[in-house]
Amino acid sequence: MSTISIIQAIKRLNNQIASLSRKQADAYKKEVDKEKQINALTKRLAASKSLSTAQSIQNQIASKQKELIRFRDEKVKIDKQVSSLKTQLFTEQDKLSKTQQQETQKSQKKELVFLKEKDRLNSRELSHVRQLNSELHQQQTLFEAYVVPQGEKAVQDEVFSIDELINLHQRIDSILERLTELGYGQEIIFDEIESLKNKADKVSKKDLGLILVWQLVSYGSGLIDSNLAAEIYQKVNDIVLEKAIG
Repeated sequence: MSTISIIQAIKRLNNQIASLSRKQADAYKKEVDKEKQINALTKRLAASKSLSTAQSIQNQIASKQKELIRFRDEKVKIDKQVSSLKTQLFTEQDKLSKTQQQETQKSQKKELVFLKEKDRLNSRELSHVRQLNSELHQQQTLFEAYVVPQGEKAVQDEVFSIDELINLHQRIDSILERLTELGYGQEIIFDEIESLKNKADKVSKKDLGLILVWQLVSYGSGLIDSNLAAEIYQKVNDIVLEKAIG
C-alpha cells in the first residue's frame, strides 16, 4: 500500500472517530439528564402522600430507567466502536511510519546508486581528458624535431587529382610493405594507414596530413618511434621533412 492510500485511510478513520465522539458526548449528556430526572422523581415519590400520585411517579421512574438503560447501551456500543477505530488508526499510523521509512531507505539507496554512477562517469571523463592530454602531448612531441619547408606548405590545401590519387595509393602500398617488414602487419596502425586510400578522394592534402598525424598519435603511440612516424608522414604526403635546429 502506498503512503498516499495509508494517509487517506488515517484521515477517514479520524473523521469516523470524530463523528462517533460527538455521538458519545451526546449519549453521555442524555445519560446524565435521565439520571437527574430519575433522582428528581425519586425525591417526589418520597415526599408524596397520595397513593395515586406515588403510583404515577413510580411509572415515570420506570420509564426513565428504561430510557437510561437504552442510552447506556448506546454509549457502550459507541465506546466499542471508537475503541475499534482507534486500534485501526494505530495500525495504520504504524504502517505509515514503516512505509515512509522504507520509501526513505529506497530513495537513499537510489540516490547512492546515482552518486556512484555519477562518480564513475566523472572518473571515466577524467581518464578520457587525461588520455586526450597525453595524445596532444605526444602529437606535439612526435614531430617536434621536424619542420615542413615553406615550399611544401603552399600546396597543402589542394585536392588530389586522379594521377595524384594513383600515386598516393602506390606510396601507401610501399608504406604497408615497410610496416610488414618491420612486423606491424597485424597492428592497428597498419589498418589505419591503409584506410587513407578511401579518405584521400574526399579531403584535401592538408586534411589528409592532419588525419595521418592523428592516426600516428592515436594508433601508433607506443608502437612506432618518431623517426618511423616521420618516414610514414613524408611518404604519404610526398614531402621531405627537415630536422629542426634549435
